[in-house]
Amino acid sequence: MEVEYMPKRFLESVYDSDLERRAALHRCFRGIAKTKDLELVRDVVDEATKITDGNNLENETVARNYLYLLQYLCKDRKSLNSHVPVLRVLQLLRNFKGDLEIVTRGSSCLVAGCTEEKPRAMALNHGCIEFVSTLFADYSSDKKVLENCLALIANVCNGSKTAKSLAARTGCVRAVRNLVDSEDIGIAYSSCVVIRNLTASEVANSRTLIDLGTVGSLLAAIRRFKERKTRYQALCALQNIAQTNRDVYKEILGEESVVDIVVDILGAESKFPGVQLNCLQILHSLAQRDESACQRVGRIGGVKLIISALRRSKAIPEVANSALLTLRFILFEAANRDDMDRFQGMDAVADCFNHYLSGIGSESRAIVELIINNCMRVLSNATIDNLPNKNAAAINGTVKMVVEAMSIFLESKDVQEQGCRCLRNMADRCDLNRHVQIESGVIERLVLSFLGYPENLIVLEHGIACLVNLANAEPAVQRIKDINVIDSVGRALNDYPKHLEIQSQGQALISRINIFSKPEQEENYGAERGTVVQKFHRGIFGKKRTG
Repeated sequence: MEVEYMPKRFLESVYDSDLERRAALHRCFRGIAKTKDLELVRDVVDEATKITDGNNLENETVARNYLYLLQYLCKDRKSLNSHVPVLRVLQLLRNFKGDLEIVTRGSSCLVAGCTEEKPRAMALNHGCIEFVSTLFADYSSDKKVLENCLALIANVCNGSKTAKSLAARTGCVRAVRNLVDSEDIGIAYSSCVVIRNLTASEVANSRTLIDLGTVGSLLAAIRRFKERKTRYQALCALQNIAQTNRDVYKEILGEESVVDIVVDILGAESKFPGVQLNCLQILHSLAQRDESACQRVGRIGGVKLIISALRRSKAIPEVANSALLTLRFILFEAANRDDMDRFQGMDAVADCFNHYLSGIGSESRAIVELIINNCMRVLSNATIDNLPNKNAAAINGTVKMVVEAMSIFLESKDVQEQGCRCLRNMADRCDLNRHVQIESGVIERLVLSFLGYPENLIVLEHGIACLVNLANAEPAVQRIKDINVIDSVGRALNDYPKHLEIQSQGQALISRINIFSKPEQEENYGAERGTVVQKFHRGIFGKKRTG
């Protein structure tokens, strides 16, 4: 649509009301409301900004009309935010600091302009935070100005350590803390957003806010307002503060409804990965520190929601990892393991495992290692005393993926440890899983882990225990004998005589081998392994040996 515009006439005219001003805007900028030509709209902004130069910088009428025009043009055109002339707006605000209309419109324009990184930096470098700190005092009773000031501080401080430090020095941190106690939901919400940004990776601000009693105020805001978005921002702010002082978690956990609120937000905001990530991180922090929180998550359906988040956002490494970390802790509860079975959580974890294991080329190796390591932690916890989950791991290909991961990440101590623990738990009292493990080459894989990590007690302990679980049938025992597994086990027994678990599992493995061995084979086997027999003359084969 073609636009005709006469900015000078509009900016220099006096209007008795906003209604009259809007009518004049449409007369002076014909077609501006419906045009999709953003370049043309930018030209309008540039020409109008030129008119505010010189003597017009002190012209109150021009300032009001100019800021009205900026507000109008930027509304519903977010792509224009980066084109807001933040320095000119700041200049006009300083010139007419006592004019409520100009301050309200100007601060609103700055909020829009400072959503982009470059204008944010310009505003910061030209005293934006210092100026806003004076507005907190001068307009402490005006809701709209306060909301704009809070939004502006939140934008400028987003990701800027310099801005966060400056906010503390100019008194903005204290001003924002006081506004958290507001009964107005808009002010309280904006205050929570600002505190969240001020405390993100900023220890000094977190400590200041703790000293000012902000934790109690944020918890009170969560109780006072039922709106999810306010509760969410307050929880994120608390999470940031708690990273500085872990005692804050005690206060958070003292609020009985916190876990319920986080789970509610996790379920309601399933379309937003960022919200999902923060909710999962909060749940992980709470579950890590409190057993009752783990139980509560399971009782209110949280396991299902965490699994859904993992399934939906497995391609986003941060979300996937947070979901796995949360599941890892809450699966210490037996009832939550049943939920994993009921909500098909094993398949979701297997899908995530496969996604990263097969995508090593597309993701960094460190990220893949981290996520598959946490997948194995979850699988290990999920299969403790849970036969359906053990069977699921055998059916959905999890066993083969664990073996493949251990082969790919030979150099990773963590992967070898978690792989051995995971295989041990999956094979325990599960015939189907034992069969799949034997067919997938687990015995051979464990021998390589023993050889690669002869001094790693976790690998030895869980690896030998896994072999004990597998040595439940003659084919498995024969394979163990064929590839000389007993050499590695014997070395472990000799090297760690005081390690009770290694000793008991090693003796149990030898006993299993003896059960399935013919007497003459047993005698020959004992003679061939003379050094081990001499060291453990009683018990290594379940009998006393002589000569």
